[in-house]
Amino acid sequence: MKSLKTLILAITAVFFVACGGGDSTKLSSQYLKGDEVVKEMSNPDSVIIDVRIKDQFDAGHIDGALNIPLADIDANMDKFKSLNGKKIIFYCNTGKQSGQAAKKLEEKGIKNVFNADGVKNYNYNLVK
Repeated sequence: MKSLKTLILAITAVFFVACGGGDSTKLSSQYLKGDEVVKEMSNPDSVIIDVRIKDQFDAGHIDGALNIPLADIDANMDKFKSLNGKKIIFYCNTGKQSGQAAKKLEEKGIKNVFNADGVKNYNYNLVK
């Protein structure tokens, strides 16, 4: 009976890890809530990047944000490296893709990278 419980526990743990059973908005080591992003909008040392596809960006985005879709992050790595210590803030719809983008930069050794609440998690004043 004990080995059956251990087996069930092991299978449950593997399933939980394999399915990404954590908070997907916190894939990167640094996280900003929506109200913190709003404060950063006026900071000249912050760069806000929307990683959603162009159609989603065009439908409404944070004022002043750049659009670099997640699929294009690797191709723009030199651009990120040239930001020289600026605070790089990624966002998307829910925080999952922006977390993936932040993690890619962190893996390349780029510092001062943040994942932020997505547009479905925080009521940003979006512009078109």
